[in-house]
Amino acid sequence: MTVDQKEVTTWIREELGHQGRIQFSGASDSIRESFRWGEPFMAWQDDGHLQISVALSLNQQLTGGVELLDVEIRDGEEGATTKVRDLGERLMSYLAERNLMNAALMASRRGQQRSERDRAEAIHDWKAAHRKEIREGFSRLEPELILAIRREDRSEARRLLNALLMHIYNLAQGKTERFRELVAELVVLMRHSARECGVGEEVHPMLSGPVWETVSRMEDEEELSRWIQQNLDGLMDLIGSSSLRPATLRARKVVDYIRENCFRQLRRTEVARIAGLSEGEFSRTLRRETGMTFQQHLTRFRIDQACDLLRQSELTIEEVAYRCGFESPPHFSRSFKNRVGVSPSMFRAQSP
Repeated sequence: MTVDQKEVTTWIREELGHQGRIQFSGASDSIRESFRWGEPFMAWQDDGHLQISVALSLNQQLTGGVELLDVEIRDGEEGATTKVRDLGERLMSYLAERNLMNAALMASRRGQQRSERDRAEAIHDWKAAHRKEIREGFSRLEPELILAIRREDRSEARRLLNALLMHIYNLAQGKTERFRELVAELVVLMRHSARECGVGEEVHPMLSGPVWETVSRMEDEEELSRWIQQNLDGLMDLIGSSSLRPATLRARKVVDYIRENCFRQLRRTEVARIAGLSEGEFSRTLRRETGMTFQQHLTRFRIDQACDLLRQSELTIEEVAYRCGFESPPHFSRSFKNRVGVSPSMFRAQSP
């Protein structure tokens, strides 16, 4: 199969109106991704430009691809990603009409991809629903738990934690992977409580170590149970020896509210009203008590949520950006790289 590059380029210029660079590739990573998923593959070149890659194939073999480079995306442009996706689909249809790809194979791979994505989203939805349930249960028990720890009533504190652990056992339904997920969520909540009670991260490794990486190495529920009991004991000791001022308590409630609502458009005025403070007083109190501004907290929680989605779902980068509350994919990419150190696509590629 021979590709008439001049003919294809002319069609792209005239029919798609693309004036950026056009590249005929052998087998770049982006072309392989297009072949793998059976559809155009989009990737960020930089903050304002995308590239679209479409695989060419003969029978079952990848033979190369066509790439549109320097596709401009304006920050905040309505429907921008939909327009780009349409651009890629029109190019793929043209290439299929010219018999430059195996259209049946690509359609089959798209169907398989959608099936895998639906399954991944179903798993994610299960995790999200039960994580929310654990958070709500912990939120109800936390005041009693903190008071029990403070008055050195270790048996009552353990009773409250055991109630949550039993709930986790029931939710996991005997599946170790689910149990790991929910145990990790409980430890993260306890870490948060310890920090908000004034415990520094340098005091105990459980306050700064990667919880999920540790939990994922546990082989069964028995090993997980021993590990969590040991670490919850240590966290309770730290909480019992710390102090909690009224201003810190108020700041903690504000941070909780930001965390629970970070996926939507959340304004400083709304959160200040929830805290019963003027905007100026709210900003000063939050910065003094937590060391971070409202926007820094909001971005941190959105990026944390995005990391979970990138690891555990097949959502596109654009879909992750909007689901986590970012106004546009470029803004998401910039914020993600600033906080995590790598782009969202690189993070997903490196995740186990």
